[in-house]
Amino acid sequence: KLPLELIYFDSLASSIIKIDYSEKHATEGHIALIHVPTSTQIIVNRWTKFYFFAVRSSELLLNNSDGYLITGCPQNEIIDRQAIIAR
Repeated sequence: KLPLELIYFDSLASSIIKIDYSEKHATEGHIALIHVPTSTQIIVNRWTKFYFFAVRSSELLLNNSDGYLITGCPQNEIIDRQAIIAR
């Protein structure tokens, strides 16, 4: 339950994965996996029983924040950063 930051480095591959985890409340959670060389983030947020999953890269970070809501809507629907559901 404490804030945790773990940095994983694979000496056989030129990649670094950074895991950043923090939990604010019992019903909320956040975890971000960051691939440093490509500035790619995999983010999972939890609100009560719902999970939100997003993949972002540095060039798309400001322009696009699409993700998949794993529970609460069909898998083929995407929720964009304006919270508009689109197929």
